[in-house]
Amino acid sequence: MAERDDQTSLERDIASFAETCLGRASLNHVSRPEVMAAIVARRVSGHSLEDAVLAEIHAGLPGNAALADQFAAYLLYDLMRMGSNSMAASSGLRRFLDTGDLVLSVFGDLWHDIPDVKFDSCAQFKMLFAQRLNWKAASSARRFTAGSRGELEKILSAESPLQRILVVFHLDLLRSTPATFGRDELRPVLSVR
Repeated sequence: MAERDDQTSLERDIASFAETCLGRASLNHVSRPEVMAAIVARRVSGHSLEDAVLAEIHAGLPGNAALADQFAAYLLYDLMRMGSNSMAASSGLRRFLDTGDLVLSVFGDLWHDIPDVKFDSCAQFKMLFAQRLNWKAASSARRFTAGSRGELEKILSAESPLQRILVVFHLDLLRSTPATFGRDELRPVLSVR
């Protein structure tokens, strides 16, 4: 009798986690008897509630857009925090790239591969994203840095003092322009010929 009460209590905890932390589609998915049995088996074998539920949600992602949306939304908060940490290494990068843009870019790159990645734990998934975020942030920082290396050469190669002033003004404007404007959008307006 006590074992049945424990099972019922565990199933209530699973359903509660699915509904409150993920959403209605996840609750419907974990309420299926075969999915609930798989989650209970994971919990009994020592997995955390979060990992046990997310593993079965992950398994149900193919062909279920609502489940995929809830799985992605669950991970997104932590991914945004990781993205902010990845960008902290390059303060200049924040001027040209928003944290959300970086995270969504990495998420988009990886999303089509997510169903093929074996889900062991939420921490493992977050580490995969953190690694990709760091790579993308470093790559973006290199790209923006490479674009600014020739700035001194532009100033020194300007033919007249007026052109030098315009080049310096142009470069200063690019540095102070909010991230909503890209370098390429301003370059045609301020180019020196």
